[in-house]
Amino acid sequence: MAHIVTLNTPSREDWLSQLADVITRPDELLHLLDLDNDEKLLAGREAKRLFPLRVPRAFVARMEKGNPDDPLLKQVLTAQDEFYLRSGF
Repeated sequence: MAHIVTLNTPSREDWLSQLADVITRPDELLHLLDLDNDEKLLAGREAKRLFPLRVPRAFVARMEKGNPDDPLLKQVLTAQDEFYLRSGF
């Protein structure tokens, strides 16, 4: 008789619960990542008015604490450099 190997995948309910448990404040995100005092990241907080923040805690858990250049962090938090106006764009 064949033995079927099943893959452990998150259930739909787990996925929904992760989306329900999100961080919406940049200050909280920076605190969790030990980046409270990073001036460049703090300057991007005002972007919340233009770009609402909703980051699942499971995603934050994959970010490297203390690293302002973490690629996952850069996907969700607006940086100060993004506010500069450049000619031609």
